Amino acid sequence: MTDLPPEWVEAMAVAPANRVDKILLELIHPAFLDDLGNPTAIRAIDDTQDRTITLEATAPLNAGQSATFTAIPFRFGWPGQAEGQTGEVAITIDNIGREIMPYAEAAAGSNSPVIVVIRPVVVDLDTNATTFNGAAFMLYLRSITISEDAVEGRASGADLVNLQTLRLAYDLATYPGLTYVPGQ
Repeated sequence: MTDLPPEWVEAMAVAPANRVDKILLELIHPAFLDDLGNPTAIRAIDDTQDRTITLEATAPLNAGQSATFTAIPFRFGWPGQAEGQTGEVAITIDNIGREIMPYAEAAAGSNSPVIVVIRPVVVDLDTNATTFNGAAFMLYLRSITISEDAVEGRASGADLVNLQTLRLAYDLATYPGLTYVPGQ
């Protein structure tokens, strides 16, 4: 079960009984390739059936295209908002099998972080329609633990400590005012 913020729980409590909120989870990594060598993603929904949505125009992979999210059980906790701490999300994907294990092993041997895209959706139980409002949250999975039956990790936003701040090289051609003249 997904741990939801109190505001979300309150909104769900007043929503019609036939509307259920779900979380779509997409994992993207440079080592995730399909049989033809094209980039692919692990797309999961904590549900009993697969769901298809059209991805937002700014999606990191397959932007604006239709994508199917496979029914895979996972646990997801919303980040806390404690002062002085960066919000981290704990993610556990259960019952990993032959579909996920090769991707998890490929990512574990790489220095590149796994991009995690989280998309809230609403499922109408009467019509079986899935509604996605286009809101997606991108995080980076930093620590991954793989066991025989689960993949666990912690995700957070951008790594602000190691973010490159200067994008231009300071040299004399670009900044002639940097010239040092001894004795003056």
